[in-house]
Amino acid sequence: IQTVRQEGKEYLVLGGSNQRGALYAVYHFLEHVLHCGFFEDGEYIRALPTIAVPDLDMVEKPWFPYRGFQIDQRYTAPYWSLDEWKAEIDWRVRKKMNLMWFSPALVRGQTWSVPADENPSKSNPERYLANRRTWEALGLGLGLDTSEDDATRMGREVIEYARQRGMEVVSFTGFG
Repeated sequence: IQTVRQEGKEYLVLGGSNQRGALYAVYHFLEHVLHCGFFEDGEYIRALPTIAVPDLDMVEKPWFPYRGFQIDQRYTAPYWSLDEWKAEIDWRVRKKMNLMWFSPALVRGQTWSVPADENPSKSNPERYLANRRTWEALGLGLGLDTSEDDATRMGREVIEYARQRGMEVVSFTGFG
């Protein structure tokens, strides 16, 4: 991020060593120079009549080549819509994260109180029905009948969106 003067004019140059680096430069400028805030639950953008940008000469290099964290496995992410997944990925990009651990089982209620290697509706139907009654009693029953094909399609869309945004996606199927 640099202020450049040429032929009596001032230019602000934001760049990076690749497209993702250029995008990070934009978010860095917005957050650290214009004091915009990027939070998981929304953004803070100040309304200003004009913007005064000081002379800048900033070079940033990440401390670690890969940055990210694992998404909640049981209580949040399994019930996200595609739009909620996209919002999470967009927030991570704004925070200069470039790695996402993703399990296809995270999509649409596939992991609630179920070991990663089980399909609850087939391997343990009594447990599945008991959990389903609990979900419905809690008002969580909507959307839990998503078929495996729908979950697979949505999982692919999440991974594709993350990759389009420049993120590396590491897939995992369980813990051990």
